[in-house]
Amino acid sequence: MRSYVLIYHGAVRPGSDDEMREMMAEWGAWFQKLGEALVDGSRPFGACKVVERSGIKNGLNGDAASGYSIIKAPNLDEAAAMASGCPLVRHGSRVLVHETMAIPGL
Repeated sequence: MRSYVLIYHGAVRPGSDDEMREMMAEWGAWFQKLGEALVDGSRPFGACKVVERSGIKNGLNGDAASGYSIIKAPNLDEAAAMASGCPLVRHGSRVLVHETMAIPGL
């Protein structure tokens, strides 16, 4: 099994406590469905800095990642299929699925 990092773009901001509980239940159900494939559950991201050769800037204009999870899957296609069940996708956001690469000697 290979490791894949799911990078979330976009977020759903619940407007009430009931909506928050509903959203958390969706995440919990999806994580249960992933089962042992889930290595590291969702971690939301906060503020962002962009570091480039030209210097350091505050955040990205609208396309910053909002969080990540790490899963195990046999291949990229199956990892993407797993990611398709993410609550953010069902609410109109997107998930980038990246295969992690082993580096010999590290």
